[in-house]
Amino acid sequence: MSNRFPFMPLVAFLVGLPCGAGCLSLRVDIRRDTGALDNLSASLGKDSLSERTMATLRTEGLDSEWKSRPGFAVGQLFRTTVDSPTADRLFALSEMHHQMAGAWRVPPDEVLRHHYLCAGFAHHYLLSASAEAAAEDERRATLAPADAFDPRFRLACDLYNHALSRALVILRAMKVSRPGDAIRVDSADGGTLDVSLQDCGLSIPPHEVGAVHLASEFSVSGLSTQVVGYGLGVPLVVERRRDPKRVEKLYLSTMSVPATAYLNFSDDLSSLGHCQAVTIELHDPRRTRGFRVRDRMVPLQRNLTAPLAYGLADSGLERLSLKGFFRGDLLADGGQLLLLEPYEKGKIPVVLVHGLLSSPVTWTPVVNDLMADPEIGRNYQFWVFVYPTSQPFAVTASQLRAELDRVRKRVDPDGSDKAIDRTVLVGHSMGGLVSRMAASDSGEAVWSALSSRRLDELALDADTKQAISQVVYFKPHPQVARVVFAATPHHGSVLANTALGRVGRALARPPSKLMERTRTILRQAPGVLGSDLASRLTSVDSLAPDSPFILAMSEAVVPSVPYHTIAGILPPASRGVRAESFLLGSDNELYGDGVVPYVSARLDGAQSEVLVMADHTTVHHHPRALAEFRRVLRLHMRESESILPVSGTRKGQP
Repeated sequence: MSNRFPFMPLVAFLVGLPCGAGCLSLRVDIRRDTGALDNLSASLGKDSLSERTMATLRTEGLDSEWKSRPGFAVGQLFRTTVDSPTADRLFALSEMHHQMAGAWRVPPDEVLRHHYLCAGFAHHYLLSASAEAAAEDERRATLAPADAFDPRFRLACDLYNHALSRALVILRAMKVSRPGDAIRVDSADGGTLDVSLQDCGLSIPPHEVGAVHLASEFSVSGLSTQVVGYGLGVPLVVERRRDPKRVEKLYLSTMSVPATAYLNFSDDLSSLGHCQAVTIELHDPRRTRGFRVRDRMVPLQRNLTAPLAYGLADSGLERLSLKGFFRGDLLADGGQLLLLEPYEKGKIPVVLVHGLLSSPVTWTPVVNDLMADPEIGRNYQFWVFVYPTSQPFAVTASQLRAELDRVRKRVDPDGSDKAIDRTVLVGHSMGGLVSRMAASDSGEAVWSALSSRRLDELALDADTKQAISQVVYFKPHPQVARVVFAATPHHGSVLANTALGRVGRALARPPSKLMERTRTILRQAPGVLGSDLASRLTSVDSLAPDSPFILAMSEAVVPSVPYHTIAGILPPASRGVRAESFLLGSDNELYGDGVVPYVSARLDGAQSEVLVMADHTTVHHHPRALAEFRRVLRLHMRESESILPVSGTRKGQP
């Protein structure tokens, strides 16, 4: 009888995933927000000056001139201000140039000059207002207004940032957007601006800088928290240049890093009326939170979320959530370790390992949250491990161990970076089992669970024996110093043996290399693995409570480093409407996060155990889980202080 609905098993499997078997990733999208700058411009006023500025012009006798001859009014007020600068005059000049930059039919060169002067007068206003505050209280060492209730101080920050944003957009159209780019701009009144962009500590070298975007041009969806900081400067998203000839084995091909553009001005106010050499500085806001200008600490505006989301959203990794399960050969070399940011010597790697039917994109909320902590940002760097989730987790663990070695040789060939020896593994779901095997001693436990015969007794060729040995025999990896497990089925998941699990088993397509290796074993040593095991080589099979891998780990394979567990617990009221409730029974006393029972998520010997009210797919995104990640990383940092030198020293990129 023919099957009238050949896709029904697939449909049933996918329908069941969000509430059961899978670890589907969070989706991160970036939308181009072309109206962001226009909205900011509107908030500053488009057609008229503020009442405070008009009052200043009336006091100076220039209010009528502003309406009929704005250029003359600006020139007169500028000359008066050079002789006798006041906060009122400086703010008025900044706002007047902001208005003139938006005037109808102004040439781009003139618009650029007005934005430059708008930013310049705003900068002088902010520093002069801050100086007045400092005169009243010498202990104050940061940019702050003399009058905390004067709204012009915040508005001057907006004028500066908006003017610099607009200037950067104009310069980008003139092909000036990367470190080292320069251009001369002549204005109608004979003035000249020699504009250049300077690298002041970006995390990628100038020759690798690709496209540069304003962070305000994008709107991030899919993340509940935006990591931003307020001050002066324009947050940027800097792409690493894509080279089609380069086979990338270390970084995401779409990696982007944060930057902040800052334009400093001379103390000499009169210099704003002359020909100027204008240097726009590009800073890394993760390293530079601010700096001193005229003895004032000026904080940098920053946006760390947009570069992270932009790089991941365009990486193609999200598609591997399903494709890596249904088409295991998509990753030709198996698992791969990728750095989310340029390698920095002295920072401890945090390696994030996703679970079944997932991808590194699922870690975006975690990385985004942890980056918001300055102490963690200074001391840690984030790496992700991506792999075909259709293969048994023991195979994946062997690939992770190999990747840790490969990346170490690439970024630290002489082994001098002691921070790498303090690596923290964080695994979600099946990724926790992968991490556990990278931090444990197998002894004979794994092979004994697979076969009753000794490996060296089998009539297998040397390559096959070596391949088997790399999977079943292992020691704690010397780089791994701590492990965090989130929703990890240490004792298996009963869903693997349900109808949903059987469908998943039928749909999974492990890599062809693994299948060919299995056929070689069966051909050269028939019966050594047993017919049942030989036909159950998917990740779903390996997660069953009676899987040889699970049984071996439950009995013997325990991490030799400190480890922590995070488990999800669903409230009883939510169980009746979920697919796994139908499969397991809503009264199941072992119920946990809907996929992993609580007793399976526990692991004796853990230094800490945190329970969160979340389902399996969101356990690691829960606020309590994020708080636990921060706590563990701070603890690990303190325990590493006696081993590591001061972190954060910039080194050349590999």
